[in-house]
Amino acid sequence: MILLGKPRMNRQVRKTRTALKKGLLELLKEKNFSRITISEIAEKADIARPTFYSHFESKEELLLSHFEELLDELFIHFDKYTGEYNDKKEFPPSETLFNEIKLNPEISMFFDHPELAQIIQKRFEDFHRTINNQIVSKRFPGLPPVIAEYYIVFMSNTAVSLVQTWIKNGMAQSTEDMGKLLHMLAGPEQLKKVIEVFEGQS
Repeated sequence: MILLGKPRMNRQVRKTRTALKKGLLELLKEKNFSRITISEIAEKADIARPTFYSHFESKEELLLSHFEELLDELFIHFDKYTGEYNDKKEFPPSETLFNEIKLNPEISMFFDHPELAQIIQKRFEDFHRTINNQIVSKRFPGLPPVIAEYYIVFMSNTAVSLVQTWIKNGMAQSTEDMGKLLHMLAGPEQLKKVIEVFEGQS
């Protein structure tokens, strides 16, 4: 998936990035993220250390690259979603979040890793800020910018916390039920209520 005009990668670049991502996953099974070095990641990926920096600026950026396809999928669903949940042909972006996590065990491992929570939380805030600037602000022009920032933080924290709890519970609830729950807690209907209260404030 391509989000916001991101260029396509050639085969060799994809191969190297995949090797680095796998190397990080293997190391996370052995030690905490804070103790992992760039040199160790490069060694696991069987590449030279300088090559790492041709693809990523830091191990944090490498970690977050695991989420990019997930976020691309979410962006597409946000862009297409009209807000009507009663039509079974259209499920909300929140359900896509849980579907993708269940299909990708390595992503669920990151959410279940306490040391990585802050990094993931920050990335989700940045993602929801992009959603707000490109989609939400156009569909809900009455939402004041200051209140929008609170909503971004709330939405991000809610999504990450629900995912973490769902994983700790062994993903016992269906992705559909979890999507509905997140949708009801922080979806368009709730946003409309926020606008009704704060519309017109700067």
